[in-house]
Amino acid sequence: MANRKVPFSVGNFYHCYSRGIDKCPTFLDDADCLRFVENIHIDNRQTKISRTLRRNLLSQDVWKIPNESPLVRIVAYCLMPNHFHFVLEEITENGISIFMQRLMTSYTMYFKTKYGRSGGLFTRPFRSKLIGNDEYLVTVINYIHLNPVELIESRMNDSNQHNNGVSISEIENYIFSSLPDYAGQHRPQRVLLTEVLP
Repeated sequence: MANRKVPFSVGNFYHCYSRGIDKCPTFLDDADCLRFVENIHIDNRQTKISRTLRRNLLSQDVWKIPNESPLVRIVAYCLMPNHFHFVLEEITENGISIFMQRLMTSYTMYFKTKYGRSGGLFTRPFRSKLIGNDEYLVTVINYIHLNPVELIESRMNDSNQHNNGVSISEIENYIFSSLPDYAGQHRPQRVLLTEVLP
């Protein structure tokens, strides 16, 4: 993996993101998004889960796996059709690099198998920016959680719904984001977040 201009350091927060090569879609349906979100939980641990165990896990059983010894603290996330965003805190040495490498590799393997694709899926290395203060942290979390607005508007236009803008509840119900957890919804994906920041 290429060296980073600013290395990760324990205790700092980072905005991490990547998109499909040539901006191609990386999540073609809800099942793909769900798989990626499940992989977030499975890949954020110091002890890897074997491929055999992962293959045999039912979707509802993924969330029963204890979140022991995480590599990173996940503060926020959002998936879009051709990219994803995270706010991560480095809590173990090289935790962000290991987590992102595992996550992108495991999802790429799933995608290649499902769609018979070869070659890379995501641009590498993934991008990251240091979040240097609390004000910027809140700004980045809000930015990530508002990412689905254009997608929701586009879907409304495609279905010929009268569009007076996207409501807060529509954004809060975008399930491939951590915003529902911030909004107080009770769902299994809540285990991905160590805590919800104010």
